[in-house]
Amino acid sequence: MITEIARIEIHPGHENMFEEAVAEALPLFLAADGCDGVDLHRSVEPPTRYRLMVRWETLEHHTVAFRGSQDFARWRALAGPHFAAPPQVEHVRSVHAPCRRRPGPPHGPGPPLSSRRHRTVIAPSAQNGRPSPRAAVARPRRR
Repeated sequence: MITEIARIEIHPGHENMFEEAVAEALPLFLAADGCDGVDLHRSVEPPTRYRLMVRWETLEHHTVAFRGSQDFARWRALAGPHFAAPPQVEHVRSVHAPCRRRPGPPHGPGPPLSSRRHRTVIAPSAQNGRPSPRAAVARPRRR
């Protein structure tokens, strides 16, 4: 699996229009051969900077199949007018699996800590003394 990371700078004041253009273009990416998903992230500072992350089965699915398609031309027609500069694109391969600090929903804050009925205890690994993700155990909270 390859992740394309495109750093996109857009014109100030175009944020909403750019996000709408990306939303309209999502089906183009998702219909592409080898595309496994798309994420758009907006920088806090500066708010005109975005990261478009597209997961591809292989590099060629992006650089050959998608870039040579009508869907790519349509994507650029939708989003291109908002670009302040050409996107800077790189491709990366994951070396660590995704992890989260605590159990719960993947997006947004969970309930207040005081209202949780369980707490997660992470036991140190026998090999190196560091917490092991496999050693996480949910235990009832004592009252």
